Amino acid sequence: MTAPIFSVVIPLYNKQDFISKCIGSVLAQTFTSFEVVVIDDGSQDNSEKIVKEIKDDRVKYFHQKNSGVSAARNKGIEEASGEYIAFLDADDWYEVDFLNAVYKSILAHPDADAFTTGYFKHKNSAVTISTLSVAQKQYRSIVIDDFYKSWANGAFFCASSCVVRKEYFIKNQRYFPLKESMGEDQEVWFHLAEHGRIVFTDVALSNYNMGVGNSLSFNSCLLEELPFITRLKARVNNPGFGASKESANLFIRKYELERAVNNSIRGSKRTAVSLLSKNILSMEFSKLKMISIVGILTPRKVLLYVRQYIRRKVG
Repeated sequence: MTAPIFSVVIPLYNKQDFISKCIGSVLAQTFTSFEVVVIDDGSQDNSEKIVKEIKDDRVKYFHQKNSGVSAARNKGIEEASGEYIAFLDADDWYEVDFLNAVYKSILAHPDADAFTTGYFKHKNSAVTISTLSVAQKQYRSIVIDDFYKSWANGAFFCASSCVVRKEYFIKNQRYFPLKESMGEDQEVWFHLAEHGRIVFTDVALSNYNMGVGNSLSFNSCLLEELPFITRLKARVNNPGFGASKESANLFIRKYELERAVNNSIRGSKRTAVSLLSKNILSMEFSKLKMISIVGILTPRKVLLYVRQYIRRKVG
């Protein structure tokens, strides 16, 4: 049996309300050389039953003891038989032309290591589009020459709109870091930015669900420095850093200002002041600085009232 071009790896944990739509969006692809590799990370709901009821030989189901999303993705890479690994979270879904667009990008850039597209962000019934994406479906494939500069303006792809050559993981022994539940995918994207070649198709062809109860993005608030940033800081000024140091430091400054905003809103004003003071002299991100200052100067009781009011309004 001929190996498929793509293996779509789906880490699954308690997503019984979403997994059918997720897998269905893969089975509906206009490009048909693929397999679906579902790694059930110890689900305790009806997710397993729903997957096993899908009668399609391209869908492969594996179960493991609950070990986290990184372990599930790494297991999916191990079990995949395709040349390219497409990642799709169990509460996200593809547009019908996602794999076809990626395959065209592969043909245009056969030496690249990762192929990405824009995506739609779904939160509280609102839908927005990721940065660098355009409304017209022109399917332009762009080689990303300065990843961190673009990333500082916002994530232009997500895990569910990224495809990586399987050989890249094997050759570099670079996988998703275990026991990290936020930003763990960025460790892989950063390695690709510094050591590989990323191609971006400027159309939103995947859907990222940001409002699901046990989604990694749900109710997340950036307060503490996450490990992928700590590791980036440790290597950015080292000799041989494989990307623009200026752009990487720009991204780090934005990250710290976002932390300042969140800490000021949550009442951790000492941390917010420390982060703001370290970055106040930089010329970028004036809006983030202003929000931080307002949060620091506003009494905590007022901030709590405003947060509660917003939560009531958005439901």
